[in-house]
Amino acid sequence: MHPDSLGPTDQGLLADVMTPHHQKWQTDENVAPTDFDSLIPVPFLSVAGRFHVAVCWQGPEHRQAEAWTKWEAWTKRALELLKA
Repeated sequence: MHPDSLGPTDQGLLADVMTPHHQKWQTDENVAPTDFDSLIPVPFLSVAGRFHVAVCWQGPEHRQAEAWTKWEAWTKRALELLKA
């Protein structure tokens, strides 16, 4: 059964699982990972389908020359990353 916002081929919410291992290696630099480390399944929900994403950005309210130049540079970089 699909919600009205999903089409017949969209997936919606799905049960998913990740199995991180090598926790000792990731938290203690003195412990090397091995093939004998235990997997720890972590269940979570994932979302599949087609989405429209809306992004809003507002810079500083005052336009002081130095501050505004920095905000413009960050805004430009954020847009480049979003497009990529």
